[in-house]
Amino acid sequence: MPDAALDSSAREYAAKCYPGTRKQRIRQFTSWASAFITRQDRRFCMTWMSGPAGVGKSALAQSCAETLGKDKMGAAFFFSRFNRRDDPNRLVPTIAYQIAMVFEQVARILDAKIRKDPSLLSKTIEVQFTELVVLPLLQVRMQDKGVYDRLVIIDGLDECSGDNAQRIIVETIATAVRRYGDDLPLLWAFFSRPEPHIVRTFASTDISPLCLLTTLPISETTNKEMELYLRGGFNEIRRQRPYLPSPWPSEDDFSALVEKANGFFAYASTATKFIGDPEALDPEERLRIVLALRSKAGSRTGDHPNPMADLDMLYILLMQQIPKDVRPITLAIFLLLQLTHQRHYETSFDTEVATSVPVLASFVGLSFQSFDAALSKLHSVLRLDFQHGVPWQIIFEHASFMEFLDNSKRCGSDFWIKHPRQYNLLATKSTEYLVEFLEVKGHSPRERSFGI
Repeated sequence: MPDAALDSSAREYAAKCYPGTRKQRIRQFTSWASAFITRQDRRFCMTWMSGPAGVGKSALAQSCAETLGKDKMGAAFFFSRFNRRDDPNRLVPTIAYQIAMVFEQVARILDAKIRKDPSLLSKTIEVQFTELVVLPLLQVRMQDKGVYDRLVIIDGLDECSGDNAQRIIVETIATAVRRYGDDLPLLWAFFSRPEPHIVRTFASTDISPLCLLTTLPISETTNKEMELYLRGGFNEIRRQRPYLPSPWPSEDDFSALVEKANGFFAYASTATKFIGDPEALDPEERLRIVLALRSKAGSRTGDHPNPMADLDMLYILLMQQIPKDVRPITLAIFLLLQLTHQRHYETSFDTEVATSVPVLASFVGLSFQSFDAALSKLHSVLRLDFQHGVPWQIIFEHASFMEFLDNSKRCGSDFWIKHPRQYNLLATKSTEYLVEFLEVKGHSPRERSFGI
Protein backbone atom coordinates (compact mmCIF):
# COMPACT_ATOMS: atom_id res chain seq x y z
CA MET A 1 0.00 0.00 0.00
CA PRO A 2 2.19 2.88 -1.28
CA ASP A 3 -0.16 5.56 0.10
CA ALA A 4 0.64 4.47 3.66
CA ALA A 5 4.38 5.15 3.36
CA LEU A 6 6.18 8.07 4.96
CA ASP A 7 6.99 9.86 1.70
CA SER A 8 4.00 8.85 -0.44
CA SER A 9 2.38 11.46 -2.67
CA ALA A 10 -0.95 10.76 -0.95
CA ARG A 11 0.60 12.01 2.30
CA GLU A 12 2.29 15.05 0.72
CA TYR A 13 0.24 17.36 2.94
CA ALA A 14 0.37 15.14 6.02
CA ALA A 15 0.48 17.03 9.28
CA LYS A 16 3.78 17.39 11.10
CA CYS A 17 4.68 19.15 14.30
CA TYR A 18 4.84 22.92 14.01
CA PRO A 19 8.44 24.15 14.48
CA GLY A 20 9.19 24.53 18.18
CA THR A 21 6.40 22.23 19.36
CA ARG A 22 6.76 18.71 20.75
CA LYS A 23 10.51 19.25 21.06
CA GLN A 24 10.79 17.20 24.24
CA ARG A 25 8.79 14.30 22.77
CA ILE A 26 10.76 14.29 19.53
CA ARG A 27 14.06 14.46 21.44
CA GLN A 28 12.94 11.63 23.73
CA PHE A 29 11.94 9.47 20.76
CA THR A 30 15.04 10.08 18.66
CA SER A 31 17.29 9.52 21.69
CA TRP A 32 15.67 6.13 22.28
CA ALA A 33 16.03 5.10 18.63
CA SER A 34 19.58 6.41 18.25
CA ALA A 35 20.74 4.78 21.49
CA PHE A 36 19.37 1.43 20.34
CA ILE A 37 20.83 1.67 16.85
CA THR A 38 24.28 2.66 18.18
CA ARG A 39 24.06 -0.08 20.84
CA GLN A 40 24.35 2.34 23.76
CA ASP A 41 21.04 1.18 25.24
CA ARG A 42 19.44 -2.05 24.02
CA ARG A 43 16.81 -2.49 26.74
CA PHE A 44 13.75 -1.71 24.61
CA CYS A 45 13.46 -2.55 20.93
CA MET A 46 9.79 -1.49 20.86
CA THR A 47 8.05 1.68 21.96
CA TRP A 48 4.37 2.58 22.14
CA MET A 49 3.30 6.22 22.22
CA SER A 50 -0.38 6.59 23.10
CA GLY A 51 -2.75 9.50 23.47
CA PRO A 52 -6.40 10.48 22.95
CA ALA A 53 -7.88 11.53 19.62
CA GLY A 54 -6.80 14.92 18.36
CA VAL A 55 -3.57 15.38 20.34
CA GLY A 56 -1.34 15.11 17.25
CA LYS A 57 0.02 11.55 17.34
CA SER A 58 0.33 11.21 13.57
CA ALA A 59 2.00 14.60 13.27
CA LEU A 60 4.44 13.53 15.97
CA ALA A 61 5.14 10.23 14.20
CA GLN A 62 5.82 12.09 10.95
CA SER A 63 8.15 14.58 12.65
CA CYS A 64 10.01 11.86 14.57
CA ALA A 65 10.67 9.97 11.34
CA GLU A 66 11.85 13.08 9.51
CA THR A 67 14.07 14.15 12.43
CA LEU A 68 15.64 10.71 12.71
CA GLY A 69 16.50 10.77 9.02
CA LYS A 70 16.33 8.31 6.14
CA ASP A 71 19.63 6.69 7.09
CA LYS A 72 18.01 5.30 10.25
CA MET A 73 14.53 4.58 8.89
CA GLY A 74 13.60 1.16 7.59
CA ALA A 75 9.88 1.57 6.91
CA ALA A 76 6.74 3.39 7.99
CA PHE A 77 3.06 2.60 7.71
CA PHE A 78 0.39 5.20 8.52
CA PHE A 79 -3.00 3.58 9.08
CA SER A 80 -6.01 5.82 8.39
CA ARG A 81 -9.51 4.41 8.69
CA PHE A 82 -11.33 7.07 6.70
CA ASN A 83 -8.61 7.45 4.06
CA ARG A 84 -8.80 3.78 3.06
CA ARG A 85 -5.49 2.80 4.65
CA ASP A 86 -6.75 0.35 7.27
CA ASP A 87 -6.36 -3.09 5.68
CA PRO A 88 -4.19 -5.21 8.03
CA ASN A 89 -3.29 -7.53 5.16
CA ARG A 90 -1.43 -4.72 3.39
CA LEU A 91 0.85 -3.92 6.33
CA VAL A 92 3.54 -6.59 6.03
CA PRO A 93 3.95 -6.48 2.22
CA THR A 94 4.27 -2.69 2.40
CA ILE A 95 6.88 -2.85 5.16
CA ALA A 96 8.75 -5.63 3.33
CA TYR A 97 8.84 -3.56 0.15
CA GLN A 98 10.23 -0.52 1.95
CA ILE A 99 12.88 -2.63 3.70
CA ALA A 100 13.83 -4.10 0.31
CA MET A 101 14.42 -0.55 -0.91
CA VAL A 102 16.87 -0.08 1.98
CA PHE A 103 18.68 -3.41 1.74
CA GLU A 104 19.46 -4.50 -1.82
CA GLN A 105 20.12 -8.06 -0.66
CA VAL A 106 16.61 -8.26 0.80
CA ALA A 107 15.15 -7.15 -2.54
CA ARG A 108 16.84 -10.06 -4.33
CA ILE A 109 15.67 -12.55 -1.70
CA LEU A 110 12.08 -11.30 -1.81
CA ASP A 111 12.03 -11.36 -5.60
CA ALA A 112 13.05 -15.03 -5.60
CA LYS A 113 10.60 -15.93 -2.83
CA ILE A 114 7.57 -14.32 -4.46
CA ARG A 115 8.41 -15.72 -7.90
CA LYS A 116 8.57 -19.18 -6.35
CA ASP A 117 5.40 -18.76 -4.28
CA PRO A 118 3.15 -15.80 -5.24
CA SER A 119 0.60 -16.97 -2.66
CA LEU A 120 2.83 -15.53 0.07
CA LEU A 121 1.13 -12.20 -0.54
CA SER A 122 -2.20 -13.67 0.56
CA LYS A 123 -1.00 -15.60 3.62
CA THR A 124 -1.74 -14.71 7.24
CA ILE A 125 0.02 -11.80 8.91
CA GLU A 126 2.18 -14.21 10.92
CA VAL A 127 3.32 -16.17 7.85
CA GLN A 128 3.91 -13.02 5.81
CA PHE A 129 5.96 -11.44 8.56
CA THR A 130 8.16 -14.51 8.91
CA GLU A 131 8.65 -15.09 5.18
CA LEU A 132 8.83 -11.52 3.89
CA VAL A 133 10.52 -9.68 6.75
CA VAL A 134 12.18 -11.92 9.34
CA LEU A 135 13.84 -14.66 7.26
CA PRO A 136 15.22 -12.34 4.54
CA LEU A 137 16.72 -10.03 7.17
CA LEU A 138 18.21 -12.94 9.13
CA GLN A 139 19.79 -14.23 5.94
CA VAL A 140 21.25 -10.82 5.13
CA ARG A 141 22.50 -10.39 8.71
CA MET A 142 24.32 -13.75 8.51
CA GLN A 143 26.04 -12.68 5.29
CA ASP A 144 26.89 -9.16 6.43
CA LYS A 145 27.36 -8.42 10.14
CA GLY A 146 27.76 -4.74 9.22
CA VAL A 147 24.03 -4.39 8.56
CA TYR A 148 22.84 -1.99 11.24
CA ASP A 149 19.43 -1.56 12.79
CA ARG A 150 16.61 0.41 11.19
CA LEU A 151 13.43 1.84 12.67
CA VAL A 152 9.93 0.83 11.58
CA ILE A 153 7.05 3.16 12.52
CA ILE A 154 3.45 1.94 12.63
CA ASP A 155 1.14 4.89 13.18
CA GLY A 156 -2.59 4.75 13.88
CA LEU A 157 -2.61 1.12 15.01
CA ASP A 158 -6.12 1.69 16.41
CA GLU A 159 -7.29 2.63 12.90
CA CYS A 160 -6.30 -0.77 11.51
CA SER A 161 -9.48 -2.71 10.76
CA GLY A 162 -10.32 -5.19 13.52
CA ASP A 163 -9.28 -5.34 17.17
CA ASN A 164 -7.96 -8.87 16.67
CA ALA A 165 -5.77 -7.82 13.75
CA GLN A 166 -4.29 -5.01 15.86
CA ARG A 167 -3.43 -7.49 18.60
CA ILE A 168 -1.95 -9.99 16.12
CA ILE A 169 0.31 -7.32 14.58
CA VAL A 170 1.85 -6.40 17.94
CA GLU A 171 2.14 -10.00 19.14
CA THR A 172 3.69 -11.19 15.87
CA ILE A 173 6.37 -8.51 15.99
CA ALA A 174 7.04 -9.09 19.70
CA THR A 175 7.37 -12.86 19.15
CA ALA A 176 10.03 -12.30 16.48
CA VAL A 177 11.86 -9.82 18.73
CA ARG A 178 11.98 -12.32 21.61
CA ARG A 179 13.03 -15.21 19.39
CA TYR A 180 15.74 -13.57 17.32
CA GLY A 181 16.95 -10.66 19.47
CA ASP A 182 19.87 -8.75 17.99
CA ASP A 183 19.91 -10.95 14.89
CA LEU A 184 16.84 -9.08 13.63
CA PRO A 185 18.05 -5.56 12.70
CA LEU A 186 14.81 -3.70 13.36
CA LEU A 187 13.30 -1.65 16.15
CA TRP A 188 9.62 -0.79 16.28
CA ALA A 189 7.55 2.27 17.18
CA PHE A 190 3.77 2.24 17.51
CA PHE A 191 1.49 5.28 17.78
CA SER A 192 -2.19 4.87 18.69
CA ARG A 193 -5.06 5.75 20.95
CA PRO A 194 -5.07 3.84 24.26
CA GLU A 195 -7.92 1.52 23.31
CA PRO A 196 -8.51 -1.12 26.04
CA HIS A 197 -7.49 -4.12 23.92
CA ILE A 198 -4.30 -2.36 22.81
CA VAL A 199 -3.48 -1.44 26.41
CA ARG A 200 -3.93 -5.08 27.43
CA THR A 201 -1.73 -6.27 24.58
CA PHE A 202 1.21 -4.03 25.46
CA ALA A 203 0.74 -4.76 29.18
CA SER A 204 1.00 -8.54 28.72
CA THR A 205 3.88 -10.29 30.45
CA ASP A 206 5.38 -11.33 27.09
CA ILE A 207 5.44 -7.84 25.60
CA SER A 208 5.81 -5.30 28.42
CA PRO A 209 9.51 -6.13 29.14
CA LEU A 210 10.35 -5.36 25.50
CA CYS A 211 8.47 -2.10 25.16
CA LEU A 212 8.99 1.49 26.32
CA LEU A 213 5.59 3.07 27.03
CA THR A 214 4.96 6.80 26.57
CA THR A 215 1.74 8.78 26.88
CA LEU A 216 0.74 12.11 25.33
CA PRO A 217 -1.44 13.72 28.00
CA ILE A 218 -3.12 17.11 27.93
CA SER A 219 -0.89 19.27 30.14
CA GLU A 220 0.41 22.81 30.70
CA THR A 221 3.29 22.00 28.38
CA THR A 222 0.78 21.05 25.69
CA ASN A 223 -1.01 24.39 26.13
CA LYS A 224 2.27 26.28 25.69
CA GLU A 225 2.91 24.36 22.49
CA MET A 226 -0.66 25.08 21.45
CA GLU A 227 0.04 28.80 21.84
CA LEU A 228 3.09 28.48 19.59
CA TYR A 229 1.09 26.54 17.00
CA LEU A 230 -1.79 29.02 16.99
CA ARG A 231 0.52 32.05 16.79
CA GLY A 232 2.14 30.48 13.75
CA GLY A 233 -1.28 29.93 12.20
CA PHE A 234 -2.36 33.54 12.78
CA ASN A 235 0.97 34.85 11.47
CA GLU A 236 0.30 32.97 8.23
CA ILE A 237 -3.22 34.42 8.02
CA ARG A 238 -1.82 37.94 8.51
CA ARG A 239 0.81 37.29 5.85
CA GLN A 240 -1.93 36.42 3.37
CA ARG A 241 -4.20 39.27 4.54
CA PRO A 242 -1.88 42.29 5.10
CA TYR A 243 -4.89 44.57 5.71
CA LEU A 244 -5.61 42.93 9.07
CA PRO A 245 -4.92 45.14 12.11
CA SER A 246 -1.83 44.64 14.21
CA PRO A 247 -1.82 43.18 16.74
CA TRP A 248 -4.47 40.65 15.78
CA PRO A 249 -5.97 38.78 17.45
CA SER A 250 -5.98 40.48 20.85
CA GLU A 251 -4.28 38.64 23.70
CA ASP A 252 -7.67 38.04 25.34
CA ASP A 253 -9.08 36.48 22.18
CA PHE A 254 -5.92 34.46 21.67
CA SER A 255 -6.01 33.11 25.24
CA ALA A 256 -9.69 32.21 24.83
CA LEU A 257 -8.90 30.21 21.69
CA VAL A 258 -6.05 28.36 23.44
CA GLU A 259 -8.47 27.46 26.22
CA LYS A 260 -11.03 26.20 23.72
CA ALA A 261 -8.41 24.03 22.03
CA ASN A 262 -7.95 22.22 25.36
CA GLY A 263 -4.76 20.57 24.15
CA PHE A 264 -6.31 19.13 20.98
CA PHE A 265 -4.23 19.97 17.94
CA ALA A 266 -7.16 18.83 15.78
CA TYR A 267 -9.11 21.81 17.16
CA ALA A 268 -6.26 24.27 16.60
CA SER A 269 -5.68 23.04 13.05
CA THR A 270 -9.37 23.12 12.12
CA ALA A 271 -9.96 26.53 13.73
CA THR A 272 -7.05 28.28 12.00
CA LYS A 273 -8.01 26.79 8.63
CA PHE A 274 -11.61 27.93 9.10
CA ILE A 275 -10.63 31.43 10.21
CA GLY A 276 -8.08 31.84 7.43
CA ASP A 277 -10.09 30.17 4.64
CA PRO A 278 -9.01 31.97 1.42
CA GLU A 279 -12.62 31.88 0.18
CA ALA A 280 -13.88 33.70 3.29
CA LEU A 281 -13.94 37.50 3.18
CA ASP A 282 -13.40 38.40 6.82
CA PRO A 283 -11.05 36.43 9.14
CA GLU A 284 -11.91 38.82 12.00
CA GLU A 285 -15.59 37.91 11.77
CA ARG A 286 -14.76 34.22 11.55
CA LEU A 287 -12.64 34.46 14.69
CA ARG A 288 -15.55 36.15 16.49
CA ILE A 289 -17.86 33.33 15.38
CA VAL A 290 -15.48 30.66 16.70
CA LEU A 291 -15.01 32.44 20.02
CA ALA A 292 -18.78 32.84 20.39
CA LEU A 293 -19.33 29.09 20.19
CA ARG A 294 -20.51 27.69 23.48
CA SER A 295 -20.12 23.98 24.10
CA LYS A 296 -23.13 22.44 25.78
CA ALA A 297 -22.76 22.66 29.53
CA GLY A 298 -21.92 19.27 30.92
CA SER A 299 -21.76 17.82 27.42
CA ARG A 300 -21.47 14.07 27.64
CA THR A 301 -20.94 11.09 25.39
CA GLY A 302 -22.72 8.18 26.96
CA ASP A 303 -22.00 8.08 30.69
CA HIS A 304 -18.88 10.26 30.54
CA PRO A 305 -18.14 13.99 30.11
CA ASN A 306 -17.16 14.84 26.54
CA PRO A 307 -13.60 16.27 26.51
CA MET A 308 -14.05 17.13 22.82
CA ALA A 309 -17.14 19.30 23.34
CA ASP A 310 -15.48 22.43 21.93
CA LEU A 311 -14.16 20.49 18.93
CA ASP A 312 -17.66 19.14 18.34
CA MET A 313 -19.10 22.66 18.36
CA LEU A 314 -16.47 23.69 15.82
CA TYR A 315 -17.46 20.76 13.59
CA ILE A 316 -21.12 21.76 13.94
CA LEU A 317 -20.16 25.28 12.83
CA LEU A 318 -18.44 23.86 9.74
CA MET A 319 -21.49 21.79 8.83
CA GLN A 320 -23.73 24.83 9.29
CA GLN A 321 -21.75 26.64 6.57
CA ILE A 322 -23.15 24.19 4.01
CA PRO A 323 -26.39 25.53 2.48
CA LYS A 324 -29.41 23.70 3.88
CA ASP A 325 -30.52 22.48 0.46
CA VAL A 326 -27.06 21.00 -0.20
CA ARG A 327 -26.42 19.52 3.25
CA PRO A 328 -28.44 16.28 2.78
CA ILE A 329 -26.37 15.39 -0.30
CA THR A 330 -23.14 16.14 1.58
CA LEU A 331 -24.19 13.79 4.38
CA ALA A 332 -25.26 11.17 1.82
CA ILE A 333 -21.76 11.27 0.34
CA PHE A 334 -20.23 10.60 3.75
CA LEU A 335 -22.72 7.80 4.46
CA LEU A 336 -21.97 6.16 1.11
CA LEU A 337 -18.25 6.43 1.82
CA GLN A 338 -18.66 4.67 5.15
CA LEU A 339 -20.98 1.95 3.84
CA THR A 340 -18.71 1.24 0.87
CA HIS A 341 -15.72 1.06 3.16
CA GLN A 342 -17.46 -1.42 5.47
CA ARG A 343 -18.61 -3.53 2.52
CA HIS A 344 -15.01 -3.86 1.34
CA TYR A 345 -14.28 -6.34 4.14
CA GLU A 346 -17.19 -8.58 3.10
CA THR A 347 -16.29 -8.71 -0.59
CA SER A 348 -13.20 -8.50 -2.77
CA PHE A 349 -13.86 -5.29 -4.69
CA ASP A 350 -11.26 -2.55 -5.00
CA THR A 351 -12.04 -0.05 -2.23
CA GLU A 352 -9.96 2.71 -3.86
CA VAL A 353 -12.10 2.60 -6.99
CA ALA A 354 -15.36 2.07 -5.08
CA THR A 355 -14.72 5.13 -2.90
CA SER A 356 -13.36 7.29 -5.71
CA VAL A 357 -14.97 10.62 -6.50
CA PRO A 358 -16.27 9.48 -9.95
CA VAL A 359 -18.07 6.49 -8.41
CA LEU A 360 -19.41 8.41 -5.40
CA ALA A 361 -20.58 11.28 -7.60
CA SER A 362 -22.38 8.89 -9.96
CA PHE A 363 -24.22 7.13 -7.15
CA VAL A 364 -25.55 10.37 -5.68
CA GLY A 365 -26.30 11.86 -9.10
CA LEU A 366 -23.78 14.71 -9.11
CA SER A 367 -21.42 16.16 -11.68
CA PHE A 368 -17.82 16.77 -10.58
CA GLN A 369 -18.64 20.45 -10.17
CA SER A 370 -21.68 19.74 -7.99
CA PHE A 371 -19.75 17.15 -5.99
CA ASP A 372 -17.02 19.69 -5.29
CA ALA A 373 -19.65 22.27 -4.31
CA ALA A 374 -21.20 19.82 -1.82
CA LEU A 375 -17.85 19.64 -0.01
CA SER A 376 -16.58 23.16 -0.66
CA LYS A 377 -17.38 24.48 2.83
CA LEU A 378 -15.32 21.76 4.50
CA HIS A 379 -11.80 22.72 3.40
CA SER A 380 -10.82 22.91 7.07
CA VAL A 381 -11.24 19.15 7.57
CA LEU A 382 -10.84 17.54 4.14
CA ARG A 383 -9.48 18.02 0.65
CA LEU A 384 -9.85 16.40 -2.76
CA ASP A 385 -6.89 14.47 -4.12
CA PHE A 386 -6.54 14.74 -7.90
CA GLN A 387 -5.21 12.25 -10.44
CA HIS A 388 -4.55 13.36 -14.03
CA GLY A 389 -6.45 16.57 -13.37
CA VAL A 390 -9.57 14.76 -12.15
CA PRO A 391 -10.78 14.66 -8.51
CA TRP A 392 -10.12 11.11 -7.34
CA GLN A 393 -10.30 10.68 -3.56
CA ILE A 394 -11.59 12.52 -0.50
CA ILE A 395 -8.75 12.92 2.01
CA PHE A 396 -9.72 13.59 5.63
CA GLU A 397 -7.34 15.67 7.75
CA HIS A 398 -8.60 14.26 11.06
CA ALA A 399 -10.30 10.95 11.87
CA SER A 400 -12.27 12.76 14.56
CA PHE A 401 -14.46 14.50 11.95
CA MET A 402 -16.03 11.33 10.55
CA GLU A 403 -16.25 9.90 14.06
CA PHE A 404 -18.21 13.02 15.00
CA LEU A 405 -20.67 12.53 12.13
CA ASP A 406 -21.08 8.87 13.08
CA ASN A 407 -22.01 9.63 16.71
CA SER A 408 -25.51 11.04 17.18
CA LYS A 409 -24.72 12.10 20.76
CA ARG A 410 -21.93 14.34 19.47
CA CYS A 411 -23.36 15.71 16.22
CA GLY A 412 -27.11 15.65 16.90
CA SER A 413 -29.81 14.47 14.53
CA ASP A 414 -29.20 17.26 12.00
CA PHE A 415 -25.74 16.01 11.04
CA TRP A 416 -25.91 12.30 11.91
CA ILE A 417 -25.01 10.40 8.75
CA LYS A 418 -26.90 7.30 9.93
CA HIS A 419 -30.23 9.06 10.43
CA PRO A 420 -32.99 7.12 8.58
CA ARG A 421 -33.62 10.07 6.27
CA GLN A 422 -30.02 9.81 5.04
CA TYR A 423 -30.46 6.13 4.22
CA ASN A 424 -33.70 6.97 2.39
CA LEU A 425 -32.03 9.72 0.37
CA LEU A 426 -29.09 7.50 -0.50
CA ALA A 427 -31.42 4.67 -1.54
CA THR A 428 -33.38 7.05 -3.78
CA LYS A 429 -30.27 8.48 -5.42
CA SER A 430 -28.71 5.04 -5.92
CA THR A 431 -31.92 3.68 -7.46
CA GLU A 432 -32.07 6.63 -9.87
CA TYR A 433 -28.46 5.93 -10.85
CA LEU A 434 -29.12 2.21 -11.44
CA VAL A 435 -32.24 2.92 -13.51
CA GLU A 436 -30.30 5.37 -15.67
CA PHE A 437 -27.41 2.91 -15.98
CA LEU A 438 -29.73 0.09 -17.12
CA GLU A 439 -31.44 2.33 -19.66
CA VAL A 440 -28.09 3.39 -21.11
CA LYS A 441 -27.16 -0.29 -21.42
CA GLY A 442 -30.43 -1.01 -23.18
CA HIS A 443 -32.03 -2.91 -20.29
CA SER A 444 -35.03 -0.80 -19.39
CA PRO A 445 -36.34 -1.59 -15.90
CA ARG A 446 -39.80 -1.01 -17.31
CA GLU A 447 -39.41 -4.17 -19.38
CA ARG A 448 -38.16 -6.45 -16.62
CA SER A 449 -38.40 -6.65 -12.88
CA PHE A 450 -35.34 -6.49 -10.70
CA GLY A 451 -34.55 -6.19 -7.01
CA ILE A 452 -32.51 -3.48 -5.37
